[in-house]
Amino acid sequence: MRATGPTVWNNWKAELLRELYYSTADVLSGSQLNHTDNRRVDIAKESLRARLNDWSEKDIEVHLSRGYPGYWLTFDVDTLVRQAYLMRAAEVSGKLLSIESRVVNDLDVTEVTIYTQDHPGLFSLIAGAFAAVGANVVDAKIFTTPQGMALDVFRLQDFNDRAFDEPSALSRMELQVEKSIAGETKLGEIQTEHMFIAARTRVFTVAPRVIIDNQASATHTVIEINGRDRPGFLFSVTRVLYSLSLQISSSKISTYGERAVDVFYVKDGFGMKVTHKGRSKKIHDELLRAIHDSDDGNPPQKAAAE
Repeated sequence: MRATGPTVWNNWKAELLRELYYSTADVLSGSQLNHTDNRRVDIAKESLRARLNDWSEKDIEVHLSRGYPGYWLTFDVDTLVRQAYLMRAAEVSGKLLSIESRVVNDLDVTEVTIYTQDHPGLFSLIAGAFAAVGANVVDAKIFTTPQGMALDVFRLQDFNDRAFDEPSALSRMELQVEKSIAGETKLGEIQTEHMFIAARTRVFTVAPRVIIDNQASATHTVIEINGRDRPGFLFSVTRVLYSLSLQISSSKISTYGERAVDVFYVKDGFGMKVTHKGRSKKIHDELLRAIHDSDDGNPPQKAAAE
């Protein structure tokens, strides 16, 4: 990949390949563990507890009750510590919205952590705010605590595949997020900042694909969406999910070069899996329409739903 050109390779792509390498090694060695493994959760919690040495035991126990198993296994202990202080500060101060941005130089990304009350359409509002200021989401992990709070972590780049770190742009981004969550900007009013799709990615064909899976989870319908990464891609997808009254419980957003791969765990408006075939087909078709890139010459695929 590095040999293709000096601008094709960067630290973020290196991190993706490292993640792929170690995940593959785990599978081949038979050491891969289920994400709900209680022992791994306990280890993560104890590692965090050891770092919160200026907290009372009561405060620690309150914090440890906030996350579901998947949360504790997603982040390293340094990130868990930062998030713990962010959440505690928000609750002590009574802030309705907390935003923390930090540049991760070795990955060429800016990591943005948002902590606020969860509500329908929140994820789409945040994605729209990023798109409006020209920030590209290359990775996102969202969680809802048992207390109904949303903790969303995004990694952003500009469209030169570098960290979205220009100070004035960061200020505009945080202001746009605040306005969107406060209801000052509606989903239908968000205009994405015009950005071109890099010419070097145009040589690759990325067939839009939507898979709806009711077998992967006992409690949620899992929706996987593949398409050409471009400005506002995540916003387009989440806006459709919101318009169809789907609740996003968690998600994993990734980009691999020109390809965006977004996975959502969703429930319907009644808190149930989406099992009706007609409803599944409508979801599939609406999502495919949103992500289909008319420039790639590929017709929309037929429905793929389980």
